[in-house]
Amino acid sequence: MTAVRAGNLYNLLVTGAAAAVFCALVGQYVIQSNNVARFKAKSSSMLISAAQVKSQSAPPPANLDKVRAALAAKPLNAALVNVGIYSQALNRGAPFRLRDEDVALLKSLGWRHTPTLQNLTVAAIERQDVGNLVDISDALLRRGQLVREAMQLLNAAEVFPKGRQIILQKLALDPVWRTGYLKATEDLKEPRQADARAKLFAMIAKTPDPPTIEEIGPTLNLLVSQGKAPVAYQLWTTSQNVRPAMIQDTEFAAAYSKNGDDQTTLPFEWTFFSGSGFWAEIVQVNPKRQELMIHWDGRGVPVFASQHLWLPKGMRALVMEGRDLNEATLSRFGFSLRCPQGDVRLARSSPTQPNKVVYTLPQGITCRSPALVLNGLPQNFSQKFDRFRVSGGEDIVLTVESIKLQ
Repeated sequence: MTAVRAGNLYNLLVTGAAAAVFCALVGQYVIQSNNVARFKAKSSSMLISAAQVKSQSAPPPANLDKVRAALAAKPLNAALVNVGIYSQALNRGAPFRLRDEDVALLKSLGWRHTPTLQNLTVAAIERQDVGNLVDISDALLRRGQLVREAMQLLNAAEVFPKGRQIILQKLALDPVWRTGYLKATEDLKEPRQADARAKLFAMIAKTPDPPTIEEIGPTLNLLVSQGKAPVAYQLWTTSQNVRPAMIQDTEFAAAYSKNGDDQTTLPFEWTFFSGSGFWAEIVQVNPKRQELMIHWDGRGVPVFASQHLWLPKGMRALVMEGRDLNEATLSRFGFSLRCPQGDVRLARSSPTQPNKVVYTLPQGITCRSPALVLNGLPQNFSQKFDRFRVSGGEDIVLTVESIKLQ
C-alpha cells in the first residue's frame, strides 16, 4: 500500500473514530478504485484484475496497450484516465503515488467519478491539502456517494482554521448536505473536533443564514456532555438570539408550545421525563397559563424534569409556586444541582406563603452551568402518606406553576 507522509491531517484521520474513514478512503482505495471503475476492453474481462490490484503487480504490457488505445479513443473519460494513471504508476515499479501532473489531470475531468475522487483524496492527504479535501468531500456529498466517509473527512478538515473557512464558504451556497452534516455529531469523538464544530457554528451565526435549532441542537448537547456547558450556553444565546437568563421558561410557555413536536431537546430548555410508574407533562390551564403536572406512583427515585442553568455569583434561592403544595407531597420531591464534580441537594425552607416554596442554594457551587434536576425522594415509611401509597393508593401528584431563581 502507498506510504503516506506523516502530518497533522494524516494523524487526525488515522486516530480514534476517524480510523474507519482512512481505511475506507485510503487504506483500500486502490482496490476500490479499480473494482468500482470496472473498466473493460472490447472483451468482457477487466483490464486490471482484482488480484493484480491486491498484489500491486504491474498489469501486463498488453493490457497497458489496451488502456492507451482506449484513452486515445476517449481521452476525456474519467474512468479510463483513472485506470490509466494507476496502471502506469504500477508499471513504474515504485510505491504508488499520484504525481502532481496526475492530480491536475484527474481534477480537470470534473468531480463525477467516485473512484477518481478516492484517489484524489489520498493525494490531498499526502499533500496536506485541506482545501482540496473539502472540495472532494463536497463533490461526494452532492452526489450522495460515500456520505459517512465524506462527512468524516470534513470533520477532519474542520479542525484546521483554513478548513473551517472553506467549509463556511461551501455552506454559504446552501448545499444539499448542509443540515445533515451540521446535525451529525456521532463521529466528533475527540474534544478538539467538538471545539472545532463550536467555532464553525460561531462563524455561521454571523452570516445571513444562521444555524437553525435543528442544526445546532446536537452540538449543544455534545458540548454539555463533554463538560463544556458554558461554551454551549454562549453559542446557544448568540446564534439563536436568546436573551441570557439564569433559568429559561420559568412558567413553561415555551415547553407547552413544543408539546408533541419532534424537535431537538436543548440542554438550556426544559426536558421532561416519563417512565414506568411516572410521567411529567405540561398542561394548559388557560390561554395565558400553563402548569407542569407530575404523576408518580411513589416507587424509586426518578428524575421528572431538568434544565441547565446559568448561575451568576450571588444566587441564593429557587422559588417554586404551585397548587396543593402540602407537606406530604413536598416531602417526596426535591431539587438538586448537578455539576461535573457531583450533585448538590437544595435545602427546602418552611413555607411562608400558601403554595410557594423556597429552596436554598448551597454556597460554593463550583460550576457556572449546573443542571437543575427535579426528582423524587426515597420513601419514608414512618409517614402515613407513604404507607398508603405502598399499599396501592392513588398517584402522588405535584402541580407546578413556575420555577424561578432569585
